[in-house]
Amino acid sequence: MIEIEPCSDSNGAHAEIDGKLNALVGLVIADVKYWGIADSAVPVCTHHVGFDSVRTGVELIFADFILGLRWKMEQFRVRSGVVNKHGISLLIDPDDGFLTTRSLVRQNTPLGSAWDSLIGQQIVEVAAGWHLPSEGAPQCLWTVRCSCVNGKSFTVSLGRSVETGQDDPTFAPDHLVVIFEQTLANRYRIPAGLQSAWGGSY
Repeated sequence: MIEIEPCSDSNGAHAEIDGKLNALVGLVIADVKYWGIADSAVPVCTHHVGFDSVRTGVELIFADFILGLRWKMEQFRVRSGVVNKHGISLLIDPDDGFLTTRSLVRQNTPLGSAWDSLIGQQIVEVAAGWHLPSEGAPQCLWTVRCSCVNGKSFTVSLGRSVETGQDDPTFAPDHLVVIFEQTLANRYRIPAGLQSAWGGSY
């Protein structure tokens, strides 16, 4: 298993993330699973109009490999204070051992969900969005969008649902949202984001 950190401390790191995401173009989505925390009162996923709120990660399954996307947070000290680094890391072929050691569990996406129109479809375009989580931090990946040959798309972004009646997701560095509507992805922005959740195409 290989994990690619979400923050591009160098041009090479940025290029590595771009390269891995661009390689998804032409692949067919075989299945999708969500990750949550084992034995937690917080559900792995909750469903909302136009998006899912996911506790920990999203696993995209293709014929020859698996790509996991999960939120990741780090802090480090500099002379001026604390720098926060948070974003979405990419995991190539995450295995059961990786999930077990982090007390994570997989959950199937439900039948009748928006994934029904995406599983079995070929990805024709991939986009990414970056943000600057704090002063002194490098750019970090915060959103990934895949568009499919049938015109449907999904966007995996940092964020979560809120319980105040608000329809749109809100920013949270320790949750993910999967957005299925282009208008919502274009509308969803985070304070330090350089692009909307829809991202910029490669």
